[in-house]
Amino acid sequence: MSSATIYQQDMIERYVLRRTIHTGQFRRSDLDGISEGSAATKYRLLNQMCSAYSNLIYQDKRCYRPHSYVALDTRDPNSANSILNEILFSPITRLQAGLDIDDAPGVVGSLSVQYGKIRAQRLPDEVDYTPLLHAMVHKKAFSVRYVGRKKNDQARWRCIYPVALHRIADQLLVTGYDLDEFDAQDVLTAPLKQFVLFRMLELRPLSITPSIQLQIDAIKDSGIGRATGRWYVVSLNPKMTPDQSLAARRELGLDSQNRILLDDASLFHFRQRHLQPKAVTSDCIDPVAVSMEAITS
Repeated sequence: MSSATIYQQDMIERYVLRRTIHTGQFRRSDLDGISEGSAATKYRLLNQMCSAYSNLIYQDKRCYRPHSYVALDTRDPNSANSILNEILFSPITRLQAGLDIDDAPGVVGSLSVQYGKIRAQRLPDEVDYTPLLHAMVHKKAFSVRYVGRKKNDQARWRCIYPVALHRIADQLLVTGYDLDEFDAQDVLTAPLKQFVLFRMLELRPLSITPSIQLQIDAIKDSGIGRATGRWYVVSLNPKMTPDQSLAARRELGLDSQNRILLDDASLFHFRQRHLQPKAVTSDCIDPVAVSMEAITS
């Protein structure tokens, strides 16, 4: 296919296939704003696609339609699952979905997608986060004046060894070790915590003393926080029905034996999200998971 295009050819092919399969038809005018060239050029492009994907689409006069028997594998890049997964992870455009995207429900032929109105806020310009970024890049600790959410909490200086950044909803957090509460004799019980960047009032580079370096070396030597992670078995809430347990395994990313592979940075967030009660009504089963243990063999 050699027509001049605004977008890359593979993107246009995905657009045509998705739109044809999921709306039931594709017209030459659907390429307006997507592909350059005359009407004849666009028809030639569509006819070439009919030949290349004859198992999926065919020409019906001046319209292009999917074969009635087309049933895509859920992992096919043009399947409904693929489109919904793309929406799940990032805002999607008409070109990407192959469908008209509309935030108003009820419009026939378009996909209504409404994103949450809570948006991430810019980090405050009066706070310089360079010590955090450099600590992560160079695998060092940094000092931060941090205020928590406990009642009457006052900001205080903390010594943190960061492991990973997490984008959670509209927040940016860093998972790290609070070296002020570190026990070098028992590194496996080191306090791994999460710190919200907006609650960091001031950051400074940290002069690494011999004792702090010993703590950092102990963390590195233990393998804690590395991306390889460890396997855990999760015990789901026994009050759930079999259908609820099946849905929970899918939501939590567990395999058929209720196992999940997590690095230590993700472990903290997993516990906070799924093992901590947060239901506001008594008729909800909460939490979904009641315990989890590392698999040692």
